[in-house]
Amino acid sequence: MQQTPPHHPTDSRPVSPPGSPADAAKARVRPSGARPMGSWRRALPWWLLAAVLVLAFAAWGASADEVLDAAREWSLRHRAFVQANAAACWLGMLAAGSVAINCPIPVAALLKVLAGFFFGLEAGVALNVAMSLSGGLAGLAATRHLFYRSLHARFGRTLAKASLEMARNGFWYVLSARLLMVTPFFLVNVAAGLSGIRKRRFLLATGLGVLPSSFIYALTGGRLEQVRTVSDFASSDFALAMGLLAVCAVLPALARRRG
Repeated sequence: MQQTPPHHPTDSRPVSPPGSPADAAKARVRPSGARPMGSWRRALPWWLLAAVLVLAFAAWGASADEVLDAAREWSLRHRAFVQANAAACWLGMLAAGSVAINCPIPVAALLKVLAGFFFGLEAGVALNVAMSLSGGLAGLAATRHLFYRSLHARFGRTLAKASLEMARNGFWYVLSARLLMVTPFFLVNVAAGLSGIRKRRFLLATGLGVLPSSFIYALTGGRLEQVRTVSDFASSDFALAMGLLAVCAVLPALARRRG
């Protein structure tokens, strides 16, 4: 007499015959570690853009003396016009700097030097701080309200650590980033836009953080007429300003440790 196999009540899944559509569907499933070719194709334009930016930045650094010569000659030719229309030119440079400060290539640094050349130390520092505030707010607002979905989908994982740190210690994170100037200015704006930091805290940290560098840029611009190469900017005043910047960069860490 043939015995029937014991029935297991926990195994109630239907068994599909070989060659069924279910087996074909399983065969089409990719392994968990495999990445679709489409993702590489979608990422290719971003890699090309990054390569172009790296090459542009390298070319900018290699031709720093030539850029300085061109900027000095242009500034000397237009200094009388700027002085005759100081208010309009101040506002025009503010608008241009607000846009340039969100550019990966450091065009805004040149504008901040020119601010010190055209308007002097006090007005140059004020213009540089205003550029940073308006440009930072524009970058944060554009990231948060216009490009949040696309940027979060593309760079969310890359900036996840920075966004988490900014959500926890937003004020101190932004202040340290502005003082140290290691992280590009526009990347801090993007990370802030992807995080939940309040705009008021972001602006306060940005304003305080860019004060030392704004002073250095304006001080450098005051000597633009005498310099011929980038190394000519080195002076006792410049060394003192850099030392002040280094001291200011340590203050946020000390304040956080005490808090």
